[in-house]
Amino acid sequence: MQSKITDNKKIAVNSIFVFIKLVFSSVVSIITSRWVLARLGIEDYGIYNVVGSIVIFLNVINTSMITTTYRYIAFEIGKGKDGNTNAVFNRSFLMHIGLAILILLLSESLGVFYLNNYMKISPDKLSDANFVLQISILTTIISTISVPFQGLLTANERFSTTTIITIVADVYKILAVLWLTHYNGNALSAYSLIMMIMNCIPLLMYATICYKDYYYVIKWNLQKEWYKYKEMISFSTWILLGAFTSICKHQGAQIIINFFWGTLLNAAFAVANQINHVLQTFSNNISVAANPQITKSYSGGNQNRTINITCVISKISAFILMVIGLPFFIETDFIFNLWLKEVPEYAVSFCRLMTILALIDTLGAGIPALTQATGKIKVFQIVSSIWSLLCLPIAIIAYKFGGKPESITIIYIVSSLIYVGIRLYLLKMILNFDIKYFIKESYIRILYVLIPMSLLIFIYFKIQIDGWMVLVGISVSEIILILLIWILGLSKDERNRISNVIKSYIHK
Repeated sequence: MQSKITDNKKIAVNSIFVFIKLVFSSVVSIITSRWVLARLGIEDYGIYNVVGSIVIFLNVINTSMITTTYRYIAFEIGKGKDGNTNAVFNRSFLMHIGLAILILLLSESLGVFYLNNYMKISPDKLSDANFVLQISILTTIISTISVPFQGLLTANERFSTTTIITIVADVYKILAVLWLTHYNGNALSAYSLIMMIMNCIPLLMYATICYKDYYYVIKWNLQKEWYKYKEMISFSTWILLGAFTSICKHQGAQIIINFFWGTLLNAAFAVANQINHVLQTFSNNISVAANPQITKSYSGGNQNRTINITCVISKISAFILMVIGLPFFIETDFIFNLWLKEVPEYAVSFCRLMTILALIDTLGAGIPALTQATGKIKVFQIVSSIWSLLCLPIAIIAYKFGGKPESITIIYIVSSLIYVGIRLYLLKMILNFDIKYFIKESYIRILYVLIPMSLLIFIYFKIQIDGWMVLVGISVSEIILILLIWILGLSKDERNRISNVIKSYIHK
C-alpha cells in the first residue's frame, strides 16, 4: 500500500515537472513564433513549414522511438533483479543508428526529388527551400541518435532533468530568435540553422548525463541474441508505423493545402497547428509522466492499477485541454491579434477547428501506454494507421469538388470522432478491456462537463464583448468550467484526495 502511494506521488511530482517544462516551452514558442513570422514574412514562413516540416514533426518520430526504448527499459526495471537494462539500451542504440541511415537515404532521394519537381515554390526561393531541406535532414539524424539517451532518462523517470534540458534549449531559442530579428542576411536559412542547433543542445546534454549517471547501462556491450533484436525491431516497426502515419497525416495536409491553395494558406495552417500542438502537449503531460508507471505496474503484475491509471489519465487529460483550450476557442481573434502582427487569412477558423480536434484526440490519452505495456500493438497500429490515412484522399476529393480551405480539418474531426469508438472495440478485442468501466469512469464524466459547457459557449458567442472586457469574459468562463469539472467531472473520492493534498500542503 505504501509503495502504491509513493508511486502515485511520483506520478504527481513528475506531472509537475512536465507541466513546468510545457508552460515554459509553450510561452517561448508563442512569443518566438510572433517574432519569426514578422521577420520571415508569410511566404517564407509557409516555405519553412511545408519544406521543413520534417523538423516540425520531428518530435512525433522521436516520441515514438523513445517509446520503444523506455518501454523495454522500464519493463526490465519492473522485473527487479532479473532485468538487464544494458542489453536493452545497446540494442536500441544500434537500431537508431540504422534508422538514421535510412532517414538519410530516403530524404536525399525522395525528399529532394519531390521538392524540386512538385512543390509550389517561387523559382527565386527554390535554393532557400533546398537549404532548409538539407538542414532539416541533418537535424532529424542528430535527434534520432539522441533518442535512446532520452528514453533511458524517461524510463528512470528523470523528468526534472529533462525539464532543465528543455528550458536550456528554449532559452537559447529566445536569444537566437532575438538575434534573428536584427539579422540583415537570409533570414530563412538563418532560422533553419537556429532550429538545428536547438535540437543539438539536448543531444549533448542527454548523452553527458547518461554517461555520468548510467554508465553501467550505456557502456558498449554487443548483444548477439538476435531474436531479441527481432522482438524490439518488431515493436519499433509498429510504433514507427503510428509515427509515420501521424507525419503523413500532418505533412500530407500541408502538401495538399500547398497544391490547392499555395504557401499563404500553409502559413495559416501552420499558425493554427502550432496552437493545436501546444494544447495537445499540455493535455498529454499527465500521460507522459504516468507512462513509465503504467509499464512498470503491468510488468510487475498489477493490472488493476494499470487500468485505473489509464482511466484517470484519459479523463484528466481531457479536462486540462478544456481549461487551456477554452480561451483559444472563444476569443481566437483577440488572442491572434495580440500574438501576431499580421494574422494569416483562415488562421482563426483553422485554430477553432483544431481545438475541437485536439479535444477529441485527447480522449483515451492513457490507452497508447496501456497497449504498449502489453506489447500487443500490431493490430492496434495497423487499424489506426489505415483509418488516419483515409483522411488524405477524402480531403483531396473534397477540394477537387470545391471544398473550403477548412475542409481538411473538418474531415480530421469526423474521422477522429469515429475512431474513438473503433479504439474501444480494438481494446476489447485485443486486451479483453472492460469498455463499460472505461466509459463510465472517463467518457461519461467528460460529457457531464462538456454538455453544459457547450451551452455556455453558445451563449457567449451570442453576447458581443469588445475591448479588454474580453479578459473578463474569458475569466468568468474559465471559473465556470473549473467548477463544472470539480462538481461533475471528478468523483467524490477524487475530490476528497485533492482536498486532502491541498490541506496537507497548507498545513505544512
